[in-house]
Amino acid sequence: MNGHMASTLTTKIQQFSNPLVMQPMPGIGDMIWFLPHIRAIADHFSTTGTVSLLARPSTHATKLLSEEKSIKNVISLYRSELNRQGKERDPNHNDIYRHDGVMGIGRLARDLASHHFDAAWILDRHAYYVMAAVLAGIPNRFGLGFGAEKIFLKHPSLPKKHHKTHARDRGTLLLETVGIDITPYEYPLSIAKTAVQKVESNFQKTAPWACLGVGASEQEKKWPIDCFAALIKALCQKGIECFICGGPDEAHEVQEIKNLVGQDYASQIHGITNWNVMETAALMTKSDFYIGNDTFLYNLAALQGKKAFSISGVVPSHIYRKEMMTVRSLKGVQHVSPQEVLENLHQDTFLVSS
Repeated sequence: MNGHMASTLTTKIQQFSNPLVMQPMPGIGDMIWFLPHIRAIADHFSTTGTVSLLARPSTHATKLLSEEKSIKNVISLYRSELNRQGKERDPNHNDIYRHDGVMGIGRLARDLASHHFDAAWILDRHAYYVMAAVLAGIPNRFGLGFGAEKIFLKHPSLPKKHHKTHARDRGTLLLETVGIDITPYEYPLSIAKTAVQKVESNFQKTAPWACLGVGASEQEKKWPIDCFAALIKALCQKGIECFICGGPDEAHEVQEIKNLVGQDYASQIHGITNWNVMETAALMTKSDFYIGNDTFLYNLAALQGKKAFSISGVVPSHIYRKEMMTVRSLKGVQHVSPQEVLENLHQDTFLVSS
């Protein structure tokens, strides 16, 4: 859509004093996907330049987005989400799934109604969220509108052919229907000073830093630890300092990787498994590039302007920025070899061949 048409359409969109953005996807990487969209909505459709955000606790949005000036507050969505193995993705939060089912949609509507929102942007294709906004009495509702719920939405909505389009791309297309290009909002995540200070107080940078992500929401997305060990050993041989990042559940994997690499490179390898998402984001921002199967760090690295290299299998990594690259095996991520990753790193100028 050309610039003239964009400005014409944008002026027709009313600004609101208390808008809500509903982003119910469960992953931390999912939240990074939609951060530019949230910023754009706040900039164009809010009189204060801020929005409230509905998000699942599993996104860690409260901590991760705490420095984002476009986000006024985060409201928790307590709705269950199963992974490909049929297991709950977020079993450890502090509330029951109060927003599940028919009764749950009523509870969510009451929770939203207490905030007196005057508009809602729904970055999801499921009618559940449109109906929650209707029941909450939110008068101005904008969303994808693939089904019968379209009658409850104001323009814009997307054609049904986009129902299976990637979620992030659907959000981008939705905003393009009102002439908004999200490109100016693809700037780095705002990092807390305390998180930066933690990185600087723990590590002195005397060599290139590689951030390696071993965490994943599903086991089938994880690259084997012996492959990580072989890759890290090769990086260390090139004088690169390696930070292996994951959650507390990956602590044993990180230690096993370090053991497999051996003591010769122990001083160049650091395990990061007990830092919060903001602190890990600060580390990623200080690093030179990212490699791994962790989609949070993959998407964050690209947003921070760092080269981001994804190792994936049956579930592909979404590539939407020039910083992003991937190596993938349709047989499964375990079929991607360390040598194949290294060859791609050289080919894509991540590394200079020795």
